[in-house]
Amino acid sequence: MSATIPTILLSDALQMADRSIAPARTLDVAGSIAVVDSSGHDDRRIPVFS
Repeated sequence: MSATIPTILLSDALQMADRSIAPARTLDVAGSIAVVDSSGHDDRRIPVFS
């Protein structure tokens, strides 16, 4: 096992926590909406214009 595995698991856990707060859509720092499909993966990103 390498030291990167806990980091990846932590990253996934944080993403899952974020999705549990806003499961339909999450607004990322790049200003696009990450559309999360039923498997929990981002299948596309939609630009957001203000």
